[in-house]
Amino acid sequence: MKKIISLVLVGIMMLSSISVFAEDISSGVFGTEYLEGAKELEFTWNITESSYWELYAYNHSEESMKIIINIGTRDIHKLEVAPKQTAEIYAEEKFNKGTYTIKAVSLGEENLCGKLSYQITNNKDNLQRKAPESLTDMSGVTGNFNNTPIVVYRENEIAKINTEKVLPDRIIELKPAPATAAVNELFEYGIMKGDPDGNPRPTDEITRAEAVALLVRTNANYNDILKDYLYRPVFDDVGNHWAAREISFAYDNGLVEGTSETTFEPERKVTIQEFVKMIVTLLGYKERAEQQGGFPHGYIMTATSLGLMDNLNKETTKNAFREDVALMIANSLDVPLMKQSGFGANTEYIVMDGKNGVALETFRTILEAK
Repeated sequence: MKKIISLVLVGIMMLSSISVFAEDISSGVFGTEYLEGAKELEFTWNITESSYWELYAYNHSEESMKIIINIGTRDIHKLEVAPKQTAEIYAEEKFNKGTYTIKAVSLGEENLCGKLSYQITNNKDNLQRKAPESLTDMSGVTGNFNNTPIVVYRENEIAKINTEKVLPDRIIELKPAPATAAVNELFEYGIMKGDPDGNPRPTDEITRAEAVALLVRTNANYNDILKDYLYRPVFDDVGNHWAAREISFAYDNGLVEGTSETTFEPERKVTIQEFVKMIVTLLGYKERAEQQGGFPHGYIMTATSLGLMDNLNKETTKNAFREDVALMIANSLDVPLMKQSGFGANTEYIVMDGKNGVALETFRTILEAK
């Protein structure tokens, strides 16, 4: 069965469509698109499997141009290429399959004049990482990509370089945004799953049902117990919902609450602060959060102290995207679990941090023991 990567190029007063077919993209899919005839051109990349990729942006113009890469409505990388210069964009870690948009914009009065050369592969070892023929002087470091300097090549002394030379070690190897890396990690562990077509939909708002399913999968012990869990209806509005077992299981184990005594509202969107309460409770730190003021601020304070909010730059009252939840879960994987010991007056809470004779127990240690 053929793996397909489809590319669509859209420009002012022009529309062309290109499809690239490959039996196996492990060896790489290559292509070049010319940037001319418009001040702004846009490529839509429908990537059919997680892959590594690199892209060379050549600017032959006397004016600067900007390359913007986004997924959904969110820009994930930006790079400005100065006049008569060329920059490499190289992804060190895999990007999820999905629809990405690559936009080239002239920053001056003239139309674009340049090209994009790209390689897409699911095997990082097969990335070329070689200077294309029109690249020359390797001495300059200009421009930026996610605020990271990029090695830029000038096009005036072609004879001075060996085009087969691998790019020097000093080039910056770029990683995807933290949220993208988090989604990748959760897919590898089987915690996060895509839609029926396998798409992760990172910028979709997440529902209460989806959030609960992720919680149960994050603690692999719960995931195992769920297989033998005797389902009992708890909420009137769950019924035959696809996540009915997970919702009832999570409720029985004190991980979530209903929106009333009889309803759960599985398709209602989850805010970031609501998911913060769920993940803090899953980690066992509910008592600490309640002592710090309860929902929402006590849970947010606890989550922040545990590092769960790292790289999450969003108001906590906003609805959570799937990638927001993925980031918080990924941040939780190495947090020592807190466990209750004893009951009543003898209740103690122990942090399973591997110190002073206490075993180390985290979601990651549980996942990797399976």
